[in-house]
Amino acid sequence: MQPAAPAKLPRPRIAGLILLQCGVVMGLVLIGWGGWDRGTAFSALTGGLVAAIPNAFFAWRAFRYQGAAQARYIVKSFYHAEAGKFGLTAVLFTLVFVT
Repeated sequence: MQPAAPAKLPRPRIAGLILLQCGVVMGLVLIGWGGWDRGTAFSALTGGLVAAIPNAFFAWRAFRYQGAAQARYIVKSFYHAEAGKFGLTAVLFTLVFVT
């Protein structure tokens, strides 16, 4: 009897979700610009970027490793990704409110 081959799970399609999020933000910006004024469009853009940029950072950091042999690194990368996402969100919110 031969040992079972390791299962290869496909990586999550994170890039498509982040692009979808950015597309929705840009759609809301266009609706805000056409329906109201530039201030509304700018608010939608900055709010969308405050959400999208930390999400992209989290996805980039959290899904770098794959496989059961990398379990320790996967857990560490999730902790680092969440801490970085939290810090980046705080910095971006501060930047938006200051400017």
